Amino acid sequence: MLGLITSANRGLGLELVRLGLAQGDSILAACRNTDGEQMTELLTFKTDYPEFLEILQMDVTKEEEVKEAADKVRKKYGHIDFLINNAGVLFEK
Repeated sequence: MLGLITSANRGLGLELVRLGLAQGDSILAACRNTDGEQMTELLTFKTDYPEFLEILQMDVTKEEEVKEAADKVRKKYGHIDFLINNAGVLFEK
């Protein structure tokens, strides 16, 4: 299965990445910032699971970044099987 997890570089999001990889899922790990100390564990997972983990830079508070990430995922994979929206924001229309 292919899943996208937001806020995947720490806390609950990181643990969900760990669990998904352990059960054989492919994971798209979305993070607001893709550098810095908070990325250490996620980058270790990327080294250990290079074919199963892709890190996406995506700030869920920036609608344009969300759209760009969605387009990238759609073009590369066509779909995702599950979404864990661990970080969220409500945009007004």
